[in-house]
Amino acid sequence: MICPHLVNLSLLLGAVLSWGIMWPLIHGLKGHWYSAALPESSMKSLQGYKVFIAITLILGDRLYNFVKVITSTSRAIYARYQKKNANTGKCDIRNIYEN
Repeated sequence: MICPHLVNLSLLLGAVLSWGIMWPLIHGLKGHWYSAALPESSMKSLQGYKVFIAITLILGDRLYNFVKVITSTSRAIYARYQKKNANTGKCDIRNIYEN
């Protein structure tokens, strides 16, 4: 009820892809990618892959949102700068902050 539907669908898709596809595939590579003698709860085993991928997804999502906010803010500042220059005929960056 708190999250938008897009977040809920994203979480559902991530759960299906990770638990239904990725972990069984990585588990099938036991002995090739990681030692078969290690328990699955070890960070050098399947659990290590789970944690690494989860951290990567979280950081990637945060980086995407950061870049998106910086881009939209930069565009808004540039549009305001262009509007001020069109109105005053001056090409001075200080026109942005004068109001």
